[in-house]
Amino acid sequence: MRLRIDGQKVERFRVSAALLKREFAAKAGVHPNQLTRIAAGEAVGVKTARQIAAAMGVEVREITTELVEAGAT
Repeated sequence: MRLRIDGQKVERFRVSAALLKREFAAKAGVHPNQLTRIAAGEAVGVKTARQIAAAMGVEVREITTELVEAGAT
């Protein structure tokens, strides 16, 4: 199962927290390129969605926009 994350919400959080992309990525435990892919609308795995949500202090459902079938991007 893959989830599409609202990249704008993630970016707004990152900017309001005054974090560089690499700093937020490190806080979330993901590669900075993953944030770029999220902003471009690519779906991510549940683990990545959980990591990003945890770094933002929100529930996964608050940042996801769509459930994507396995194998789709």
